[in-house]
Amino acid sequence: MIEAHAIPQHRVAQALAGLASLDPRGILTDEGVASIGKGEGQQCLRVVRWDGYSVAGKAVMVIGAENGVAWVDAAAGEGAGMSEAIHQVASAWARQHGCKEIGFLTARRGLVAKLKPAGYAVTGWVMKAKVQ
Repeated sequence: MIEAHAIPQHRVAQALAGLASLDPRGILTDEGVASIGKGEGQQCLRVVRWDGYSVAGKAVMVIGAENGVAWVDAAAGEGAGMSEAIHQVASAWARQHGCKEIGFLTARRGLVAKLKPAGYAVTGWVMKAKVQ
């Protein structure tokens, strides 16, 4: 069973501390991470996946809608099956808000492979080079 509940933005900021170092674009700052979830229309959620009576995994996520796309702006957690749990919560949220697609950025190659069976596709590349 998967549960999702709204939580205060400061709880998400605490859980996402250090996320800036994982930004594939290299432009996210610690101050930017602290402000994730403060944007208009963004919602901060706590996601818990239960295995019977035990917590199998937990995460926090920030999601918002823009031009018909539900963007998962940030997510972090631990435990088995949390990528799928976050996908299920994002799908339900997207349907409730009239979105036709779900999008997110990631630096994790394994997440790309894991979510392809759920219908996700890579739609771009981030390219960087050192200035010579």
